[in-house]
Amino acid sequence: MSARQKDIIQDHLRDGVVFENVAVTINDEMERLVADYIRRLEGCSSMLLHAIKLNIHIATSKELAPANQRSLKIADSRDRVAKQVSALKQKHAIVQQQVTQSHIQK
Repeated sequence: MSARQKDIIQDHLRDGVVFENVAVTINDEMERLVADYIRRLEGCSSMLLHAIKLNIHIATSKELAPANQRSLKIADSRDRVAKQVSALKQKHAIVQQQVTQSHIQK
């Protein structure tokens, strides 16, 4: 190796040019690995949060379902009773009218 080549190599070593490419490559690879790790971590946390949300939904729907069913049954019963009362009022009015007319005719 000539003295000129040695001087060039020593200058590169002193200025950090020789190892600069290695440092850039390491930095780029580390950034890629970190980005990949973050992406995988986000995927795992997203699946975990989805599972938690689903479990909460299942737990609350089981607890609320009987209450909702009871509310629906009560509302349905209330509607049926209201219709029956209305029908009975109509029948009562008819019977009253018939009784009144029979008294008037006598």
